[in-house]
Amino acid sequence: MTGQAKALADALTTRGLECSVRFTSADGGHSGCFATSGRTTLAVAFQYKQGGAVSALTIKATGKGETAPALQSLVATVGPVAFPADLEKLTGVLRQTWGGAMEGNWGKYEIVARGPKTVINAERFGNQQIKVPVLHLDTTEPELAKDLTGDGYTCATDNETCQRKPGLALKFSGADTGITYLVATGATSAQLSEDLLDRLHGSAVAPIQDWVSQHLDGKTHIAYVAGWRVDLEVIGKQLRLTLFNEEFFLLMT
Repeated sequence: MTGQAKALADALTTRGLECSVRFTSADGGHSGCFATSGRTTLAVAFQYKQGGAVSALTIKATGKGETAPALQSLVATVGPVAFPADLEKLTGVLRQTWGGAMEGNWGKYEIVARGPKTVINAERFGNQQIKVPVLHLDTTEPELAKDLTGDGYTCATDNETCQRKPGLALKFSGADTGITYLVATGATSAQLSEDLLDRLHGSAVAPIQDWVSQHLDGKTHIAYVAGWRVDLEVIGKQLRLTLFNEEFFLLMT
């Protein structure tokens, strides 16, 4: 990352979020910064052009209760870097309303400002969004289900859920070309490696295995790894690992 995109990532890193690059292309790039604090997850996904100019963002706070204060605090970090000309007006909207649409000098915004899932979609005027590639593993649903069944797991007839006690509870889906979504719950680090990751195939598997092994510190971590959104959550003494293609839909045109 360079320019404004790097400045935004630096500001969010200073705030305590962990930043990673999802992909780069001839048109620019797509990155994200994430953190979990208590019951609230903070996420800022953003696209940028060659040279680093930020062109579109999704700023999100998700939790069990009201997340409006968390969203407002996150905007106070993002705004001075990404859209300083609109920060005062946007802050007023966040404090006074439940949300809606807003236009400023930099761009246009769609806002949900109250509730357990608050979000701002922001896009610079005249922006052409960068297409997000859809990734899949080389392992298909039937292949993974067959492999797990041979090792004592019980799988549903649709090949989308498998479980063994003691062991993992797995959910996965995807087209015939390969799995595009997977979640493993109730896992220890050994189970994640031996019962799941060692069974998967594709260019992203080794980087994901490396990332997981480097983040087994008893804390929740979220990152883009080889283009995938990877969530490694700590739930008591167990783990939950989620791999998926994160959507980046801005409704503005």
